[in-house]
Amino acid sequence: MKREYSKQTHSKQPQVVNVTFRKLDFGLDDTVPRYWVRDNPFITHFYHAYSVMLVDGEKFLIDSVRNFKDDIDDQDTLDEISAFCRQEAHHTHQHNLLNAIIEERGVNVPFYVKIVKRALGIGRLFGKKQQLAVTCALEHLTACNSHEGFSNSNVHEGMEKRMSQLWLWHQMEEIEHKAVCFDLYNRVGGSYLTRVFFFTLVNLFFWPLVFLLTFHMLWADKQIGNIRQYWPGISYLFSPRKGCLARIIPDVLSYYKPSFHPWDVNDAEFIEQWVNANGDMVLN
Repeated sequence: MKREYSKQTHSKQPQVVNVTFRKLDFGLDDTVPRYWVRDNPFITHFYHAYSVMLVDGEKFLIDSVRNFKDDIDDQDTLDEISAFCRQEAHHTHQHNLLNAIIEERGVNVPFYVKIVKRALGIGRLFGKKQQLAVTCALEHLTACNSHEGFSNSNVHEGMEKRMSQLWLWHQMEEIEHKAVCFDLYNRVGGSYLTRVFFFTLVNLFFWPLVFLLTFHMLWADKQIGNIRQYWPGISYLFSPRKGCLARIIPDVLSYYKPSFHPWDVNDAEFIEQWVNANGDMVLN
């Protein structure tokens, strides 16, 4: 039996934001440097850990949203969900191209993908509304990281050009669709307590897994004992002034506010900034 949900989402999404599918080609090939962020293995493998987590991570996000597509009658919402799914699927495609490159260089990508798939399998044990809460949590973490990619010049400094273009595009689209799942969650009657419970749970799994994969990749790459890489890497992530993880902590924790909405931080300007600078890269 089809359930009907209210058309009112109480979204704070700016009217100028339109979730849009874009097809791009970054020319990723074996000429990408082995350590493409500042010639630093630690920082590079940190990004590689993210990239391999996306293979099944994006699929989980798409599935959790599609669980509700037959319950929504509002065409604008359905169009937004469709664009969200297409964006996430193309993110997977692009990161699979990167993953293929790093696999050729000895990174056991299938092994890491299998670990992530098992971790996400725990999420799939819950009901579809709870799975959507997991997705909202992951989307918030991604949106916080993506905001940092534009607002903190340190993030892309020293990053190989094609890789910077890949991550900036991904970050821009994560900002663009950051409220799609959250608004859907509210529309289908998701509760505050469920939202923050699964946000806490996601953080307890997500961050340890990122660093577990990072250090395992360093070990497999015979770089675990490369002491010189660690201080620049720790500074890149955790410096109070420029660290891309340290700086997002207040925005991450804002998720616990009962009144929270992803567009409380209005960073739509970054979408326009990317489009103006890179619109000619879009192939469709």
